[in-house]
Amino acid sequence: ICLMKKFKVALVALCMAMFFSSNVNAQDYYYQGDVEVGYKIGKLLGVSYNTVSITTSQGIRLNDYFYAGIGLGLDLAHSPGYEGLDIFIPIGVNLMAYYPISETISPFIYTDLGYGIYTGDDIPGGFNFGIGAGVEFSMFRVSLGYGMQKVSSQGISIGQNAFEIKLLQTI
Repeated sequence: ICLMKKFKVALVALCMAMFFSSNVNAQDYYYQGDVEVGYKIGKLLGVSYNTVSITTSQGIRLNDYFYAGIGLGLDLAHSPGYEGLDIFIPIGVNLMAYYPISETISPFIYTDLGYGIYTGDDIPGGFNFGIGAGVEFSMFRVSLGYGMQKVSSQGISIGQNAFEIKLLQTI
């Protein structure tokens, strides 16, 4: 719970910085679309549970430092020894803060916050969250982070906690 409180404070601070930045004017923001491929290595109920994901995020790049967008994806989760795939459709908000060090290289931090719709059985899905850091090289990014997908049903909630790596192409 303490981690979630810290995350919420950081998220509010990031949003405030984005929207109250004094140097943002009409020339400092533009549309940015991304397509991202990722892999999460994680556990669910103590069992290996890994996920391949593809996500698109469409949003606004505010100057060289901030991005806010809405994402939609497809997550294919699998566990060794289990023949099927669990399919999630994540929908959420993507926020990024950049620190440009040259015209083509920008380290960044990111957070993804939303809901993962589960496509199987009677389980509706649940909260999903990601946080991490990476480097953008011109139109290509690579990042490492932490991802979590909760699944809730009948008052019971379980979650996958995972290490994630993402490769992204800006469109």
